[in-house]
Amino acid sequence: MPASLATCNRFDETQWLVRLAVPGDQLEAAPALAGEPVGVLLDKARRDDISAFYDTIRGEDRARPGVEPGREMLFRLREVIGAEVRPRTGGEPVAVVEDLLLDAEGRVAYAVLGRGELEVLIPIPAEKLSIESDPTGERVAIEAALSRDRIDRAPKLEGDWNKMLNGSFVAGVTNYFADVPSAKAP
Repeated sequence: MPASLATCNRFDETQWLVRLAVPGDQLEAAPALAGEPVGVLLDKARRDDISAFYDTIRGEDRARPGVEPGREMLFRLREVIGAEVRPRTGGEPVAVVEDLLLDAEGRVAYAVLGRGELEVLIPIPAEKLSIESDPTGERVAIEAALSRDRIDRAPKLEGDWNKMLNGSFVAGVTNYFADVPSAKAP
């Protein structure tokens, strides 16, 4: 289901409330993977069929709603969380994706990177990471134009997730990573 048809709200520390803008009877008729690997979504024709179904629900006549040109890859969150982040220049991993933070429209706004040996969490604007997938869609490779030292000096959450609600802290994160090149569209 396209993220634009769902809203996520935090219910409490451990739970989220997800509201779907799809009536139940139409949701039952929605295309499903039915046990197929998520890699089938790499097939443009399959994605177009799914998009066309949801376009009728929204009353829209667009072939690819909400998808920016060049952003047609889909990735499973369970494969992204826990994935190693490597420098674009190659080499050993510099961090691990610990979590993803969504904005009010359901888009990934920040990745939260971890450095296990330091027990710290570092938020980074999601557009600073590039993500690739193998043909099955089951494995991901994440890269960033960052060194281990640069990540170690980044603003840290220090166990306080509410820092991401503080405009000054978020501005500091944005400014710290401003000179890091954004990922290119796949």
